[in-house]
This record gives sequence, C-alpha cells and structure tokens, in this order.
Amino acid sequence: MKSDIAVLMDTKEFMIFELTGADVFMAEKNTARDILLDVVKSYKLIIITETLAKLLESDIKNYESKMYPIILCLPSPKGEGGFAVKSLSKKAKTSLGVEI
Repeated sequence: MKSDIAVLMDTKEFMIFELTGADVFMAEKNTARDILLDVVKSYKLIIITETLAKLLESDIKNYESKMYPIILCLPSPKGEGGFAVKSLSKKAKTSLGVEI
C-alpha cells in the first residue's frame, strides 16, 4: 500500500522516515525539482529537508494556497540559518492562526 507521506531528502540522516512507512526519495540538487514536481501529484504530506527547500522555495510557494499537498521543511543537522524554523512558523500561523 502506498503511503500518503513522501520525504524528499538530500542527506541520509532522515532515512529514519522509512521506518514510519513514508516513501523516501533521495535527491541531489540537480534532480530535486523533478522529484518534487512528481511527488506533489501523489502525496498529501511532503516533508523536505531544509537544504532542498531553500533550493526549491519558488516551486514550494506554488502549493502554499492549496489544501494538498502540505509541504513541511525540516531543519537540517547542519543548521542552515533558521530557514526551516521560519518556514514552520509561517505554516503554523497560516494554518492555526498561532505564532510559534
């Protein structure tokens, strides 16, 4: 059975998501956009690493006003300057009306 959750990552630290039953996609910078455009057609929740989210920011913005897919950015272990935290805070404010 196919999952409703996709994880788009560029680093093996997030392989743990395979244990949850999510479909995990490993992407490099040159293939990330193609993979994202493919998974948005089939998944309700897409979790993307911070590095790739920064790279694909304009593509991700195209889906902010849609109900699905929900695209969440996870902080990377490298600490990319707070991009993921800002993204998650914005998502919470938009979705819940609460600033975190």
